[in-house]
Amino acid sequence: MEQYVPRHMSRIKKAVNGILQNLFPPPSTITTQTSLTEQNKRPLIMISYSHANAQFCKQLVNEFKKHDKQLDIWVDFMYSHFIDIWEEIASAIEKADIVLFLLSKDYFDSKSCRQEVAYATDTLRKRFIPIYIDQGYQCGGWLGIRIAGLKYIRFGDGEEKFKNSFRDLLNTILGGNIKLQNTITKHNGSTHSSLNTCEPKNIYTKPVHGWTTRDIANWFDDNRILYQLYELYQFQDGNALLLYAKCINSLSWADEYQEVQERFSKKYNNEQTLSQKQFIAFVNALVRLYTDTQRRKTQL
Repeated sequence: MEQYVPRHMSRIKKAVNGILQNLFPPPSTITTQTSLTEQNKRPLIMISYSHANAQFCKQLVNEFKKHDKQLDIWVDFMYSHFIDIWEEIASAIEKADIVLFLLSKDYFDSKSCRQEVAYATDTLRKRFIPIYIDQGYQCGGWLGIRIAGLKYIRFGDGEEKFKNSFRDLLNTILGGNIKLQNTITKHNGSTHSSLNTCEPKNIYTKPVHGWTTRDIANWFDDNRILYQLYELYQFQDGNALLLYAKCINSLSWADEYQEVQERFSKKYNNEQTLSQKQFIAFVNALVRLYTDTQRRKTQL
């Protein structure tokens, strides 16, 4: 027998039942939402761009399609089918493993692009890669402060420069924190990077003395060290990296910082600065590397 409910209370009961049904739907109505990366087991790259630069964006997407089958690419002109474009863009940023910002004066001036950058960096703390698509442009202001000190890719004019920059972009994506890495293969006695394999990094399973420049780049990335320091030092092998780690372990980091900061500013024409915090992170990683290497030696 159904419980009696006074007429003036019936509407409240219906409202409560509706709320409970939304909070605890029947098992048959529950759907499992899976991100694109979970479905396909491939990293999702979301591209944020100004529509004034649509031609370059399409060229970049076509290059991804031709050269790499390991990445899923999301860009609005490929997947936007609904009226609420902002809902789709927000969802793409949320699901993305990496967001690419195609930087230009038009991008800087776009309020929509500014919202996308803020949501990806400030709100979600997504991994992102700044890409300059204009040879002479250098961003500042609200955009410059968000990418200060980070590695960026600059695409130049001409087909050859475009291909070289795209190769650098692929290396940056595949060498990052997502579980998709390049594998180092031997070909005619020389070392090459194979971008069409999907194997984990193995630099910590071999002695540091045997590290290649690619292994060293992975070490910089793993330890979240400023990429410009990797470019500045240009360590050629693991021995060089360990020798410097040994020296820095016995030096005053403050004195070394002053010297490195001068070299850093000179190399980047005072456009970028090296903070003490960034350098200390580098020193701490070096000390850990040297200490771990010495410990492993004693255990052998």
